[in-house]
Amino acid sequence: MGPFRVAVRDEGYWAVLNKDGDEAWTSWKPCPRPATWCLPPAVAIPYNCDNDYQRTPIVGLSAQNMTMYNDWVCVDPATNSFGVILSSKGCDASDTATGWPKAPPSLCPAIIPAVPTSLVSPLAPASCTANAKACPGAGVQTCSISSNLSACNSLRSESGRWALVLESTGRLVVREYGTFDRRLLAAAAPPGRMLLLGNDGSWQVTNPTVVFRPQSVAGAGPSNGPYTMTIDDVDGTISVHNRVQEEVYTSAPVCALPATWCTEARTVLKMVDCGDGGSRDWVCTHPDGRRGAITSSMGCAADDASTGWPYAPTRLCPTIFPADVHHAIVSVNGTCGVASETKCPDPAWDLRCGLIPPPNATAPAPAGGQLWQCDRILSPSRRFSLYVESGGNVVVREVYRERYNLVNPPLWSTNTNASRRRAAVFLKNGSWVVAETNGAVVWRSWLNTISTTFADKTGDALGPFRMQVGDDGIVSVLNRLNQEAWTTRRACVPPNATWCPPPRTLFSGDCDGDGLPDAACRDAGGSQWVMLSTKHCADTPNAPNHACPSAFLAAATQDADPINADLIVSWRSGSLNRSLTLNSPSINQAYHGGDNAAARPPSAFESVVFPSGDGVPLPETATYHACLRRRDSTPAAFWVLGGHARSFLPPATY
Repeated sequence: MGPFRVAVRDEGYWAVLNKDGDEAWTSWKPCPRPATWCLPPAVAIPYNCDNDYQRTPIVGLSAQNMTMYNDWVCVDPATNSFGVILSSKGCDASDTATGWPKAPPSLCPAIIPAVPTSLVSPLAPASCTANAKACPGAGVQTCSISSNLSACNSLRSESGRWALVLESTGRLVVREYGTFDRRLLAAAAPPGRMLLLGNDGSWQVTNPTVVFRPQSVAGAGPSNGPYTMTIDDVDGTISVHNRVQEEVYTSAPVCALPATWCTEARTVLKMVDCGDGGSRDWVCTHPDGRRGAITSSMGCAADDASTGWPYAPTRLCPTIFPADVHHAIVSVNGTCGVASETKCPDPAWDLRCGLIPPPNATAPAPAGGQLWQCDRILSPSRRFSLYVESGGNVVVREVYRERYNLVNPPLWSTNTNASRRRAAVFLKNGSWVVAETNGAVVWRSWLNTISTTFADKTGDALGPFRMQVGDDGIVSVLNRLNQEAWTTRRACVPPNATWCPPPRTLFSGDCDGDGLPDAACRDAGGSQWVMLSTKHCADTPNAPNHACPSAFLAAATQDADPINADLIVSWRSGSLNRSLTLNSPSINQAYHGGDNAAARPPSAFESVVFPSGDGVPLPETATYHACLRRRDSTPAAFWVLGGHARSFLPPATY
């Protein structure tokens, strides 16, 4: 058999090889099985897991035996536990080396099944069919497990600590590896059961008829697939999530959901985990920003005081609610004591009921390691801020101008500067005041001419209230129904008689559709000025016609039209052909704005208006044809607008 040579193997051992390359001797030996390892009821299985071997001479013969069983696998069917003693690991029998009790399949793929960590449903219209005769194999996604296939009758958590097992007896249990902790989900029955994850988010155990089927919750349905079933590594909870990772089923306890909670139009209900370590919670949100949560931390109570509806603080469900403390203050059912406070609460945790400047007005004091943040709220884009100045004045300013020390006159101000510390205090009836630190009130939101209070939208019964700043710099107070109770918008009145003196024409009416009077002025030459409540009543010269169509469109004359053209908008609704042009009657509240041409500067701004205020339906769904036609009947421009048309015609140059 010679000559012989010594070789070092890539697997980490060395051997003596004969002339044919066979091992005549090796440094590896069959692993011994410790007497205290893998005791009953566990079963020890000899198997060459790592594909090495040992040759031993046969006495009296020149031949050798090749023994393949040089490793040990311990299997405990009662707890679904595994461990492997490998010769490639020096036959180390410690739990660290063997992986006991949750050895991964990679230690011995032939014995330990590659249990999936998730089931994934097919996309509709396909349905889940069971792997009734063979396992799909490691790394292959499946939507089912079967009690008839011991190698693929389980679903494991990521670390392997927990498993959902469909036993050969038909029982469906959740097990914790290495323990006897079992949670029975379905009782034993004749074998042949299968667990299927459906394309609608539901799952069931069949035999072949349905014997167990939990109910999904909001967010399920064929259109929201595919769905994924997993087991939580921490507590063994079974969950099913839709394609946007919303949980639609859980085996964890769930807070009771009252039938009338979160049923308002456009509200969205979701089952979530707010991170309080108890039952699953319910979150209700509305596109207008209102929100609330039924949480186990509040005993699953559904009253407004417990859910925070409609302006729930972030702390109720920090995993879901964005920290909007920078964007709002909220009234409380009691006394807001911010005027005397000297500390700023955690800005990421609680909404405040007022605004307070720092105790040291010349050097903002840190709070929780951060700069003082309790003197202001910001608009969503952070362009504008409402804040209390060090002298006690409450103002709205542009943030970037303040940051770069630019000229920054306030857009709005309470004019309460007194060179001493004051606070803006939100009251539970929806009003607010500016107060001294001793509680003395120096300004009231309902007794001034620089803002507007809607008295029928205020009062304790309509609370809580929310104060916020819009990206237009307008400050509003909204009640629990999201109705405006107070605003910095006000009726616009000309500052004096010289603003629009005769023979100019003065118009007083609602130009911008917010329900408050505006002022508009036009002279005989076509020059125009406006003061709009939505623009802080700022004096705006060279106003375009669309700034106040009710005034400027009516005042213009056809003779001033420099291009002698009219706008026509046509569409088809069912079997009806509709069209709006100059002097035509309105259609479903849509109307032609009239000929609003101006001679100086030469312009012609024509529009067809589809009102979209509260309670007014949007335009009909159709393809809208917009044509700008000259008086001589020749077209000047043409557009086709699909879907819901609004006032968004592209500009044209002639």
